[in-house]
Amino acid sequence: MDMNKTMHNINIDSNGRASIALATQSAWHRLGQILPDAFDAATAIREANLDWQVELQPCFAQDGRQVPGKRLTVRTDTNAILGVVGDRYTPLQNQDAFGFFDGAFGQGKVRFESAGVLGQGERVWMLARVPGEFDILPGDSVQPYLLLANGHDGSQPVTAIFTPIRVVCQNTLGAAMRSARKGEQVRVLHTPTVETRLRIAGELLGKAGIFFDETKEIFGQLARRQIRADAQRQFISRSLGEVEPDFQRLSTRRKNQILAVEEIAEVGLGHDIPGVRGTLWGAYNAVTEYVDHVRTREDLSFMANGSGSDIKGRALTVALEMAAAMN
Repeated sequence: MDMNKTMHNINIDSNGRASIALATQSAWHRLGQILPDAFDAATAIREANLDWQVELQPCFAQDGRQVPGKRLTVRTDTNAILGVVGDRYTPLQNQDAFGFFDGAFGQGKVRFESAGVLGQGERVWMLARVPGEFDILPGDSVQPYLLLANGHDGSQPVTAIFTPIRVVCQNTLGAAMRSARKGEQVRVLHTPTVETRLRIAGELLGKAGIFFDETKEIFGQLARRQIRADAQRQFISRSLGEVEPDFQRLSTRRKNQILAVEEIAEVGLGHDIPGVRGTLWGAYNAVTEYVDHVRTREDLSFMANGSGSDIKGRALTVALEMAAAMN
């Protein structure tokens, strides 16, 4: 089994080309087309191999009888069967999904950071930068994104969410989906009105600012909490999934991971911005930088629960718990 394939699940086409496009920097899996800047919808469709249709075909049992009330979703360029759906299911084509972003923010105003295909085409996503970048501290900005995830296998509705997580594979897609609370997402069923309802959803999301305000407040809480070196080590250890509280009893490999994150907290990205170093915000960013840019695939398999998205999600949970305990 290809463990890397298992972790990222990015579609590889018949020419060996990964069906993913990313802006400016590669993901940990080193796959996909890396573009010099955020890109438009036409580029996303071309570079992420999204230029195909989903059609509905009859569903037959093994004995040759047609199954009533069921149909197959089939990818037209490869004839891959993506799923079994009900007879009211209407596919949302990849090309049409990009129109959602125009509905949210206006024609041609959105630039995409990533787009890709998972499995054989069962799931696709598009991630766009959205207006509303905000400062946690002077000079320390967070870029919000709007994510559209669509399942062609009937397993999920079309889902649009605001997220600060840059989606680059199945793991980060899952993390973004799990991080969204009810008020930060819209879900549109695959019924005959799917395109109309998605346009309306786009208009509603374009007017929503609650998510940005809440995220700014949450991250601001972390920036206002100073922590000592021992508390920072505890935070890093728990974020990595460690339950052993005694650092000296940990394995050499785990110690090295913790020490690597501690070093990032001192010299990593943004450490020199006043108010970052020595805070929960600085420690949280050190963990996310380690996961996204430093740790190796071997580290990933060694981490508790087996994925970088779990680590980052756990880091935020632990940081908020520690911040609340400081009140």
